[in-house]
Amino acid sequence: MRIEKNIIQRRKRRIATNNERKTQTNKIKNVMMMMMMMMMMMMMKMMKMMMMMMMMMMMMMMMMMMMMMMMIIDDDGYDDDDDDDDGDDDDDDDDDDDNDDDD
Repeated sequence: MRIEKNIIQRRKRRIATNNERKTQTNKIKNVMMMMMMMMMMMMMKMMKMMMMMMMMMMMMMMMMMMMMMMMIIDDDGYDDDDDDDDGDDDDDDDDDDDNDDDD
Protein backbone atom coordinates (compact mmCIF):
# COMPACT_ATOMS: atom_id res chain seq x y z
CA MET A 1 0.00 0.00 0.00
CA ARG A 2 2.71 2.41 0.99
CA ILE A 3 4.64 1.72 -2.20
CA GLU A 4 1.52 2.36 -4.31
CA LYS A 5 0.79 5.61 -2.42
CA ASN A 6 4.37 6.74 -2.97
CA ILE A 7 4.11 5.95 -6.68
CA ILE A 8 0.80 7.85 -6.93
CA GLN A 9 2.25 10.85 -5.07
CA ARG A 10 5.31 10.84 -7.32
CA ARG A 11 3.09 10.75 -10.38
CA LYS A 12 1.03 13.64 -9.01
CA ARG A 13 4.20 15.59 -8.32
CA ARG A 14 5.46 14.91 -11.82
CA ILE A 15 2.17 16.06 -13.32
CA ALA A 16 2.21 19.18 -11.13
CA THR A 17 5.80 20.03 -12.05
CA ASN A 18 5.04 19.46 -15.73
CA ASN A 19 1.99 21.71 -15.49
CA GLU A 20 4.02 24.39 -13.74
CA ARG A 21 6.69 24.19 -16.41
CA LYS A 22 4.07 24.42 -19.14
CA THR A 23 2.44 27.43 -17.52
CA GLN A 24 5.82 29.13 -17.15
CA THR A 25 6.68 28.50 -20.78
CA ASN A 26 3.21 29.68 -21.81
CA LYS A 27 3.67 32.84 -19.78
CA ILE A 28 7.03 33.45 -21.42
CA LYS A 29 5.51 32.79 -24.84
CA ASN A 30 2.63 35.15 -24.10
CA VAL A 31 5.01 37.86 -22.97
CA MET A 32 7.14 37.34 -26.07
CA MET A 33 4.05 37.53 -28.27
CA MET A 34 2.95 40.72 -26.54
CA MET A 35 6.40 42.21 -27.02
CA MET A 36 6.40 41.20 -30.68
CA MET A 37 2.96 42.73 -31.19
CA MET A 38 4.06 45.96 -29.51
CA MET A 39 7.19 46.05 -31.64
CA MET A 40 5.16 45.45 -34.79
CA MET A 41 2.74 48.23 -33.87
CA MET A 42 5.61 50.60 -33.18
CA MET A 43 7.26 49.62 -36.46
CA MET A 44 4.02 50.24 -38.34
CA LYS A 45 3.64 53.64 -36.70
CA MET A 46 7.26 54.46 -37.47
CA MET A 47 6.83 53.30 -41.06
CA LYS A 48 3.73 55.46 -41.44
CA MET A 49 5.59 58.42 -39.98
CA MET A 50 8.59 57.72 -42.20
CA MET A 51 6.36 57.41 -45.26
CA MET A 52 4.65 60.70 -44.41
CA MET A 53 8.02 62.36 -43.86
CA MET A 54 9.36 60.92 -47.12
CA MET A 55 6.27 62.13 -48.99
CA MET A 56 6.62 65.58 -47.45
CA MET A 57 10.32 65.66 -48.33
CA MET A 58 9.59 64.57 -51.89
CA MET A 59 6.89 67.22 -52.23
CA MET A 60 9.24 69.86 -50.85
CA MET A 61 12.00 68.76 -53.22
CA MET A 62 9.62 68.84 -56.18
CA MET A 63 8.38 72.30 -55.19
CA MET A 64 11.95 73.54 -54.82
CA MET A 65 12.90 72.09 -58.20
CA MET A 66 9.86 73.67 -59.83
CA MET A 67 10.61 77.02 -58.20
CA MET A 68 14.24 76.84 -59.28
CA MET A 69 13.29 75.92 -62.84
CA MET A 70 10.71 78.70 -63.00
CA MET A 71 13.18 81.21 -61.59
CA ILE A 72 15.89 80.18 -64.02
CA ILE A 73 13.55 80.26 -67.02
CA ASP A 74 12.13 83.64 -65.99
CA ASP A 75 15.56 85.11 -65.33
CA ASP A 76 16.97 83.86 -68.63
CA GLY A 77 14.02 85.08 -70.64
CA TYR A 78 13.95 88.43 -68.86
CA ASP A 79 17.68 88.99 -69.20
CA ASP A 80 17.70 87.99 -72.88
CA ASP A 81 14.76 90.27 -73.67
CA ASP A 82 16.36 93.14 -71.79
CA ASP A 83 19.69 92.68 -73.52
CA ASP A 84 18.09 92.38 -76.95
CA ASP A 85 15.80 95.38 -76.44
CA ASP A 86 18.51 97.56 -74.96
CA GLY A 87 21.00 96.49 -77.60
CA ASP A 88 18.58 97.03 -80.46
CA ASP A 89 17.43 100.38 -79.11
CA ASP A 90 20.98 101.53 -78.50
CA ASP A 91 22.12 100.35 -81.91
CA ASP A 92 19.14 101.98 -83.62
CA ASP A 93 19.73 105.24 -81.78
CA ASP A 94 23.41 105.18 -82.62
CA ASP A 95 22.69 104.41 -86.26
CA ASP A 96 20.07 107.14 -86.45
CA ASP A 97 22.43 109.62 -84.83
CA ASP A 98 25.25 108.62 -87.15
CA ASN A 99 22.98 108.88 -90.17
CA ASP A 100 21.72 112.26 -89.07
CA ASP A 101 25.27 113.47 -88.56
CA ASP A 102 26.34 112.18 -91.96
CA ASP A 103 23.40 113.82 -93.68
